[in-house]
Amino acid sequence: MLSLFNVSTTLRSLALVLQMLVLAPGALFAQVDNRAKNGKVLDALEAQYQQALKADPNGAAPHWHHANALAKVTFRASQTAWQYYELALRKDSLNANIYQDYAAYLAANQAYKQALAQYDKGLALAPTQPDLLAGQARVQQLIRQQEEYAALHRLPVRAGAAAKVSNFAELTDFAKLLPLTQQAEGAYAYPALAAKFRQDPAAPTPHEMLLLLGATARPDYKPYNYDAEQALQQLAADGKTEELIRQGEALLAQEPVNVLALQELLYGYRKQGNNLQVARVEQRLRSIFEGVLYGGDGSCEQPYLSISPQEEYVFVQYLGLQPTRNVSQTSCAGFFTDKLLVVDKSAETSGQQKPVYFNYTPIMLSMRGRK
Repeated sequence: MLSLFNVSTTLRSLALVLQMLVLAPGALFAQVDNRAKNGKVLDALEAQYQQALKADPNGAAPHWHHANALAKVTFRASQTAWQYYELALRKDSLNANIYQDYAAYLAANQAYKQALAQYDKGLALAPTQPDLLAGQARVQQLIRQQEEYAALHRLPVRAGAAAKVSNFAELTDFAKLLPLTQQAEGAYAYPALAAKFRQDPAAPTPHEMLLLLGATARPDYKPYNYDAEQALQQLAADGKTEELIRQGEALLAQEPVNVLALQELLYGYRKQGNNLQVARVEQRLRSIFEGVLYGGDGSCEQPYLSISPQEEYVFVQYLGLQPTRNVSQTSCAGFFTDKLLVVDKSAETSGQQKPVYFNYTPIMLSMRGRK
């Protein structure tokens, strides 16, 4: 029989992979394999490729045409098409049409900057070719949209040194704290803390923000369901800013510490140029993250508190770190813990990976309580 930890590991792995897709809409090559059917297609393409190689072992055409064929399939084999475009260009680096097809493939998979580089190379050979010119203009526009999207979603700047927890053991005594957060009154009462946070995001102390972990005990708590957040992201992508704001504010009325919804609201209000609301949302995010910083140091000895898997990826970006897709589940200080590898972007250690640990025990206690 599976233990709770094993079940949690499976669920967390799935949810965190989904969260990476949430934070990076349109991730490359998001495809599903049907092994039996796809295997036959791939075998047929490979046979054609080998036959073409026998007929033209030194030419670019076999590699080029095989790349085009792979680029059209709807399963994971399309990920390998770039290798064959590269092989074709090694054979013939003066064929503008290969650059055209390679660029179109990259653009279709949202690798816009790489696609632009290939369009530029093709145009250096054929400056007036219509498809190359149109493709170049299209990806330049997409890059501008992508950059605007990222800029309008940027997180607030950290507000200096974080307050540090004085008693880690006390703030991780969930058996004691969680029932207190569900009381109608008291220093730990979630309803009162949430109301204070809504009224003035700067008012709660980091200690009080940490105690919003009471959200995990609410009946509407949904740590592994991102339907509402993905709907907001789709509204942003569709340019429906007013509807994005309406739905985002409605969601936050129920879930005041929903980090993804807050980040989408940042986009919406920045798009409108509503600086007053931008400042309000930035403060809400800052207060949530300062609460997380107050409750631990990200080490395995004192992992940060996580009340949502979505929060982890956004939080490390607030720290100036770049999350990777490398996440695993472990146990730290006796708690259910995520180990997330991040890339340090600071000047001193640029490019180096390091782990950041998150204590997601409240999430598991909530799931256990619903069974």
